[in-house]
Parts: sequence; structure tokens; C-alpha cells
Amino acid sequence: MDIIFKNKGVLSLIDMTSMGDSVKRGNDDCIGKFDSGLKYALCILYRSGIKVEILSDNIKYDFTTTVHHDAITKKAKELLVIIQTIDGVETEHITAFSPNLGFEWKVWMAIRELYANCLDENGEVSFSEGEPYLDSTDQTIICVHDNSLLSEIIKDWNDYFLSEDLAPILKTESKYNVSVFKNDSGYLKLYKNRILIFEDDNVKSIYSYDYKGASIDEMRLLNDKDKYTDAIVYAIQNTHDENFIKDYLSHFGKDYFESNFNYYYNFTKEWIDIVNATYKADAKTMILPTLYRRLIEIPDVEIGVKSISYSSHSYSWMKAEVVLQPDIEPEVIKTFEESVREIAKGFNFDIKHTIIEAKIKGYTCISDTNKKIIYVTRDFSEDTFWEMIKAHLRIDGDDDSEYVFKEYAKLLKLKK
Repeated sequence: MDIIFKNKGVLSLIDMTSMGDSVKRGNDDCIGKFDSGLKYALCILYRSGIKVEILSDNIKYDFTTTVHHDAITKKAKELLVIIQTIDGVETEHITAFSPNLGFEWKVWMAIRELYANCLDENGEVSFSEGEPYLDSTDQTIICVHDNSLLSEIIKDWNDYFLSEDLAPILKTESKYNVSVFKNDSGYLKLYKNRILIFEDDNVKSIYSYDYKGASIDEMRLLNDKDKYTDAIVYAIQNTHDENFIKDYLSHFGKDYFESNFNYYYNFTKEWIDIVNATYKADAKTMILPTLYRRLIEIPDVEIGVKSISYSSHSYSWMKAEVVLQPDIEPEVIKTFEESVREIAKGFNFDIKHTIIEAKIKGYTCISDTNKKIIYVTRDFSEDTFWEMIKAHLRIDGDDDSEYVFKEYAKLLKLKK
């Protein structure tokens, strides 16, 4: 099967002496910027045994090679030759390019250059098993003829080039122009303007990504993966798309490309609300690891193990870990906070701080004095109420219930 590229506008192949002077450079809407793509493509396809024919404004171009002997160096060099046919008359033009140009390039990269140029020229790509030439007036038709190597590229076409008809599941244009796509292959693939610039079949990835501002090298491959990843993270953290957030949260594990993201931007309100509504327990086994570690650092997120500052029973500043929203739900009509305040009422004690249920090692309650929050365990009772008094009033002394109650009584007398 042949690949047919139809570009708007005409093309002259005779003057192929310049490289690197692209008028597209700096325009993110254009893919090409090196002014060498067609030259690379023709050389790579020729040496790979793939026939290429070009028809532009009814001028036909074919390709062969010749051996050029340098009169000064006495060296022989094979050069690409363009055969130009006008009204049945053939003329040969020797280029300055060896068919070994781009010796590290693969065949699909040559097709990529023709495809990219076609998109930049508002052209179209098709596949044909018949005669493709009709009329090339005011347009350029490039036919890459059937070959076993070409058949493999056509079979995997959608891996190399994301169709314009393929809709992203997330698209952002605020700071970074990033699109996120479903990834049927399961391994990492990164695109620029929907053309593959990086892949790693040893790295699993939840999604495929397209970043319009990606930096590429002379081989049109990604040369700054960190910057590309940063653009992805920014897009994910700043999205307001609730469906995407829910889908992203549905994946967990250590082996994904996304598992190593550093989520150092701020999450949107939609992120916080969905996390709080979805997870009621320690969620570290249900969320991507680095995402979990970032989420539990956020005060408004109500999951996970949080590290808080509190005043210890020896009246010194300490750090404690509390697990918010344990997965044991009370089977009573009263809320947990109401139950705790009812115990306090029996002791004629007014709890002024917010009460939040948590798991705490070593105590039944501790106070975050900065945020005016009392963290209380489910086994809190009248027998351990002295800990509430001590934590709330910051009473100095040993962990002795009788001593705490005596100090509380002294405070009550002072108030009178």
C-alpha cells in the first residue's frame, strides 16, 4: 500500500543546497522548524529501498544516486540525484546530499517528516493501492510506494501520529498547551503536535500526552523530558475537569510514569472536594504514591496521616501523627463530636476547639494549639477525660488524672 501526501502549493526540488533556514521556526502552530526534513526523508527512503515519486505543478521528480569524485581530495562520494521530468523530457540534477544523511534515523522518521510538512501546508494524507496521480496543478503530491518496511509503519500509524479526530480526555491552554489521551498501548508515549517524539516500552503510563511547547532535537526527538513532565503536572493539578480528576484517582501503583511526578503546584478546589468525598480512610494504597504524599500535606484535604504540632503532657512542643477519618463508621445517630461534647458536659467542661476523630498512638486525644483543633480517638471515654482537660488547658505536669483534675479545680476557683 502506498502513502500519498497531498500538499497545497507547489514545490521546487532543484535548489536543495540550503539547510536550516526555516521560516516556521518560532511558530508553535507549525511542526517543522529545521528546514531539512524533506532532504532527510528522501535520503533515508532511498537507501531503505523505498521508491518515492513527487509531482508538483505537473513536474515529475524521481530519484537515483551517482558517485562523485572530488578532484581535490580524490575521494569518491555517493550523492542523491533528482530526475526532473517536464513534458516528457528528463533532466538530472546532482544534489550535495549523500543518501547516508541521517544515518541514525529510522524509516518511520522519514515518513514523519513528510507527514509533518503535509500538516504544516494544510495538506492531507491517504493510503492507496492504485494510481494516485490525477492533477498536481497548484499542489504537490508525494507518493511513497509500497514496501515491507512501509507496511509496518502503516500498521502502527496511530502510534506514531495521533489522528485529529482523536479527542483528548483533558486539554489545557492556560500556561502549558497540554492534551491528555487514553493510552491503549499501556507504555509511555509523548507527542508534540500529535507526532511521536518519545517512547519507552519499559515504562508503564496511564495516559499518552501531547505538549505543543515541547523542545526537540535535530532528530525531532524530545530533548527536555523534565520540562515536558513539568507541563503535564501543571496541567493535571490545575484542571477543573471533575471527570478527569476521578479517572486519574482511579489509578494507583508504583510502576507508572505518573507515579514519579512531583506535585508541587496548587490543586484546584475540584481536586480537594473530590478527594475528600472519595476517600474516608488512610488512602495511601489507593492513590499514586507521590500524589498521596502531596495531598496529605494540604490542610483542606481530609485523608491520610498528618503530622501536627501539639503541646505534650510535659508542656513541650511535640510532633504527632494522626490518621484522619478512620474507616470505622459509628452506628449511632449522634455524631462523634456530639458524643465527645456530651462527655465534657458531664464534667462541666466547655470544649472551645473543633473536634476531629482520628487515630493517635499513645493517647486518646491531643490538641493542635495552632489551629485550635482537638484530635480524639474513638476509644475516648469518661475515664480518659482528664487527657482532654490537660490538652485543652495546656496543664503542665505528669500524666496523672488526679493531679489534672486538681489543677482544673484550681482554675475554676480562680475564675470565680
